[in-house]
Amino acid sequence: MLSEEERVGPLGALKESAVANDVLSNWLKAPCFLLKENSSIVGFAGLVELQPFGQTDKIYTDYFFYIQPEHRSIYNLRLLTQAARDFADKQGVPLVLMYMHKDNPKAHDRLLKQQGFKVIGSIGKYGEY
Repeated sequence: MLSEEERVGPLGALKESAVANDVLSNWLKAPCFLLKENSSIVGFAGLVELQPFGQTDKIYTDYFFYIQPEHRSIYNLRLLTQAARDFADKQGVPLVLMYMHKDNPKAHDRLLKQQGFKVIGSIGKYGEY
C-alpha cells in the first residue's frame, strides 16, 4: 500500500499515477471476474494471490466462486473458470481452484478435471453448514 505522502501531493491533490499504480497492484493480488447475463451480475469468481507456507512461488486461488442457482450450468462455470485461467496464464502464476460441491465430492473432482485441472487433494467439513 502507498503511504499517505505517496498518495497525496501538495495541497492535498491526489497523485493520479500513484493511485492508479496502487489500484493495479492491489487488483493483481485479488482479481475478480463477473459473469453477466442481460446486464445483470449472476456470478463471480474472486481470486487471491498466496504464497503457500514453505514455498517460494506464489499461486492464485479462489476465495469466492459463486453462480446464482438459476444460472448454474457447465457453460457458465467454464466461462468464469476460463477467465481465471487466462488471467493466471498471463501472470505466469499457477491457479488452484477448490470448487465445493457439498452433496457430491465425485462431482467436485469431475468438474475440476473437465476444466483441465489435476485433482491434488480433498476438502473436509466438520459440523453442519
